[in-house]
Amino acid sequence: MQVKINEKLKSFILNKYGFEDLEILQVDQNGFRNVFKLVTERGNFIIRIFPENRSKEQVIKDVEILIFLEKENFPAPRLIPTRNGEFMSKFNNSYALLISYIEGQHPDSSEQTLHTMGELLAKLHKINHNNYPHESSLTIHSEIQSLKGALQKKDLTKLDRAELIPQVLNALDSLPSLNFLPKTIIHTDIHPKNMIQNGDDYYFIDWDDAGVGTTILDLGYVLSQVCIGYYAKNISELILRENLMKTFMAGYYKHRSLTKEEKENLVLAMQSCSLIYVIQYWHPVIDYLSWERYKITKNNKEKILKLIG
Repeated sequence: MQVKINEKLKSFILNKYGFEDLEILQVDQNGFRNVFKLVTERGNFIIRIFPENRSKEQVIKDVEILIFLEKENFPAPRLIPTRNGEFMSKFNNSYALLISYIEGQHPDSSEQTLHTMGELLAKLHKINHNNYPHESSLTIHSEIQSLKGALQKKDLTKLDRAELIPQVLNALDSLPSLNFLPKTIIHTDIHPKNMIQNGDDYYFIDWDDAGVGTTILDLGYVLSQVCIGYYAKNISELILRENLMKTFMAGYYKHRSLTKEEKENLVLAMQSCSLIYVIQYWHPVIDYLSWERYKITKNNKEKILKLIG
C-alpha cells in the first residue's frame, strides 16, 4: 500500500513541482495529517497531506499564517509554490502543502532550551497582528464546550477513571474565558518537539491552530505541560520544575512584559491548558496526567505567581 501511495505521490510532485529524481520518506502519520520528507536534487522539502475533512478554509489559514510569518521574518517553515505559483494543491481528495525542510533536530527540555523558547515566543507575541485576519482555533470557551459535550456522553461512563467526570465538569465550569486579556498571534502548541534546533538557530514548526488569540494561553501551555514533567509517563514523574519556569519566563521577559491582568490570570491559563487535554479524543479516555497537571497548578498557585515574577 505504501509503495502505491509513493508512486502516486511521485507523479503528483513531478506534475505540480517538477521534481524528477526524489526519495520519499514518511515522517509522521496520524488522524490529523500525513507528513513526508522529500529528498530531491534541489534540496529537501516537507509535503503535508491533510485529512479529507480539513476544509479549504482551514487550509487557507494554514497557508496565510506561514506567509505572514515569512513577511515578518519569523523563524518558521517557508511555503514552496507549485509551478503555477499556487501554495495549495489537491492530492487525491486531500489538500497538500509543500514547505521547506529545516535541517536540525528537536532540542531537549533543558534550561537553555526553555530560555530560548521563552525568547522566541515573546518575539512572536510582539509581532503587530492588526493586519492578520484569522483568529486562532483555540479559545477556552470553545474547548470547554467541546469537553463538556464529550464528558457527558453516556459511553464515557464505562471508561477507566470515569469517576473523575463530575470533578472535571466542576473544574471546567470554574474557568473564565480569558477572552478579555490582550491578544497577539499565538502558536497554541509550543514544546520541544514543535521546535527545530540547528546550531544556535531555533524554529517553531506545526502552526495548525495558530492565529490571533489570548496571549497567555501560549505561556500557560508551556508552563503547565513542558515545565511539569513534559516526558512524564506516570504521576510520580509530574513535578513542578521551578528552575524551568524561572528560566522560561526570564527568556520571555527579555522581549515582552506581562500586564498586571495577564500575571494575575496566568495560573488560570495553566489550568485551562491542562484541562483541555483531559479527554483524549482519539480514544477517548480520561487522561489522568492532564488531570494531575491541573491539580498541581491549582494547588501551587502562590508559588507559581512568585516564580513568574
